[in-house]
Amino acid sequence: MPKTCVALADVLVLALLCIPFVFLFTKPSSALTIQGVDPRLMGDGYSVTLALSNHTAHVYSSFPVRLELASPAGWKECPGGIYGFSVGDDLRSHAQASVSCFIKKMPPGSRLRLVVLCQRARKGLDSFIVRLRLRLSGKSSFSLNPFNKKVLFYTDPIEVVSDDFTEP
Repeated sequence: MPKTCVALADVLVLALLCIPFVFLFTKPSSALTIQGVDPRLMGDGYSVTLALSNHTAHVYSSFPVRLELASPAGWKECPGGIYGFSVGDDLRSHAQASVSCFIKKMPPGSRLRLVVLCQRARKGLDSFIVRLRLRLSGKSSFSLNPFNKKVLFYTDPIEVVSDDFTEP
């Protein structure tokens, strides 16, 4: 019986020593990700559907901002690459949503990727510091009440980049 207790204690101590290293060397997943890109021919361009995932407790608004083309020097923006997109529902916490956009045709076989901009509204006490800074800078028209919903303050935008895909 004592040998079993000692062996169990050894295993427990070893596990407690190893657990911090597991957390140190594992890379945390991104808060917002694009998991799928589905391009489909539509007229003189493509309709592209993106599956966005939100791994946070916040609600985000999202919309595609640019199309990038792979070149030997790196990724370059395609001017006028996105010529329209659908405005979907907000990306709820710990959920997925689809965003669709329309991109122009590129040379066949081009490697492309989309960049989506995501922002969240500051609500409640999260907006108080922003309101206080505005008030202290002389803009007294903004209420200090953090629960006032007449004006929304947004966080800095986060760019989420899709995996690259090849134009069909």
